[in-house]
Amino acid sequence: MTRVSRFTDCWTGLLGLLLPVALAGAAQPARAQPPEVVVTPASGTPLRGQLVGLDKAEVRLSADGTERTIDLRTVRQIAISAQPAVPGGTLVGLTDGSRLAVNDITMTAETATAQLPTGLLLLPPSCLHWVAWPLAAEPAADGPQAPAWLADLPVEPAGDIVVIRRDDGWQFIACAIISVTADEVVVLLEEERIPVNRTKLAGLCWLRETGTPAAEPEPAAGEILLALAGGSLRCRGVSWSAADGSWQVRLATQAEGETVLPVGSLGGIDYAFGRRIDLTRRKPAEMKVEPYFGSLVEDDQLRSFFAARVIPVAAADETAARGLLLRPRTEMIWTIPPDSRRFRGTLQPASQTAITPTVVVIEVDGEGRFRAEIGGPEEAAAAQPIDIDLTGGRQLRLLVDFVRRPLDTTPEAASAPLLGGPILLTEPLIER
Repeated sequence: MTRVSRFTDCWTGLLGLLLPVALAGAAQPARAQPPEVVVTPASGTPLRGQLVGLDKAEVRLSADGTERTIDLRTVRQIAISAQPAVPGGTLVGLTDGSRLAVNDITMTAETATAQLPTGLLLLPPSCLHWVAWPLAAEPAADGPQAPAWLADLPVEPAGDIVVIRRDDGWQFIACAIISVTADEVVVLLEEERIPVNRTKLAGLCWLRETGTPAAEPEPAAGEILLALAGGSLRCRGVSWSAADGSWQVRLATQAEGETVLPVGSLGGIDYAFGRRIDLTRRKPAEMKVEPYFGSLVEDDQLRSFFAARVIPVAAADETAARGLLLRPRTEMIWTIPPDSRRFRGTLQPASQTAITPTVVVIEVDGEGRFRAEIGGPEEAAAAQPIDIDLTGGRQLRLLVDFVRRPLDTTPEAASAPLLGGPILLTEPLIER
């Protein structure tokens, strides 16, 4: 017994020495592996490598044992090679126009917590604008779509809105939303706190002074867009911590303070978001479509077919791009923001079957700045870049029309339109 006791004492002593060391080692979190990224500059070849550092002024990359520092003012976007896991179940709209697809959302008076597949994202409760349940299983190609009930909300609500599911649509209840948990929403109605089972709800909408719930405000100068799985988040600053691999984000809705985006949640950073205005996402101030079909011009289905539409375009470098598909006799007018510098884009035929060209005219404040015939003969079929100075301009007008040619059997003044085909305006951007 004595030998056993001594052996036990020795073993206990050994454990006393080794266990703290083992526990200390286990307590140390694994150092985050630097993500592989692709940095796309405003001009030049994209750069690939491991992210070493990112702050408000520069990004540092390591490739082939060499570290390189790049000024963020020259960076268009940063793409993360490992794409984040797609969440589902809940769609959250923020007051700045951000739309987040999350696993779930809870809220108290102090904070709102969005549950992502990789962790928690803490948000100020004041930035929540609406929540929709459930999120569509198949997200649209151009990002999360706002729920249909947003369009039916009261124009001047008396308070926050709880959206109750009905067999024939929705019922809107004006109240004050106190808290949101995984199971219920607590509201204040006629000075009484009432818990509502979440399974009965299609969504929530908070009464805010900033814009309508479904609006996607134009980005402010300097704003940055973060690409998340199934959504996006607007911000004014983002940095990366090499210590734990997290992303520190200064939200567009916050004047001060930062929130932390969990590791593995970010798919890309678009620095050009606040430097450029994408006209495929910006509603024109005016748009007219007049198909050349005589009395059929009033047919709603025909007019819908000829209306301008946004389509995805495969770029030469295999990146995703967006374009406007435009048919002859289309006029679009956009208001030019005061700080605008240039309008850029690329024109090309959208159909190779058209045997006659289509004319495109671009004006700034009524002054012609661009005119080209697109499509038809081979010499006119190539893509044509657009680069127009907008300094001081207030209105940008785009006209797509049939080309007119003189009639051979009539005086030179008489002409007839040629039935040209559709054209594609790829990445139409107003640069600030």
